[in-house]
Amino acid sequence: MIMWKWSLYISISKNILLNIIKKLSRYTGQLVIFTMFCISLLLPAFTTQRIAAPYYFDPDIWYGWQVLIGGWAGIFDGTLAWYANPVLILTLILLDLDGLDLKPLYIFYFSIIGFLLAVSSILYTRMWSDGDIPPTITDYGPGFYLWIFTFASTIVLSIGKIYNSNIE
Repeated sequence: MIMWKWSLYISISKNILLNIIKKLSRYTGQLVIFTMFCISLLLPAFTTQRIAAPYYFDPDIWYGWQVLIGGWAGIFDGTLAWYANPVLILTLILLDLDGLDLKPLYIFYFSIIGFLLAVSSILYTRMWSDGDIPPTITDYGPGFYLWIFTFASTIVLSIGKIYNSNIE
């Protein structure tokens, strides 16, 4: 009688543990990507320097969180790279919503759009300035490269979603 209770307890515990692992593995990719995004906000994204002959000003280091706060204003200077951030968040949310009956290919398209918007930031060499000397981007930091890698990882995750939907 005691052995039967223990085997039942172990069987139930095993099933509960497997369900927890299954649910965690479902969100692992999204959690890793979101964590990489948050870490990129804490790292230096790029360095700028104001150059006005014959003066050179000290370089300024811009962290990811500073770029996130003020990057939306880049649209006034012709850059759309900041708008990759909302696309990233939307893609991560769509990866989770299975009940929407959204085709995984659309999620892949969103991840590609986000990646292209993020990579377009490399073409942006000067920051928008309100009549002052515009600072020139002189160097990219680890936060920038981690931010770009976040979007590449989203593409990989969306390809995995397409693959998994074809198996089912």
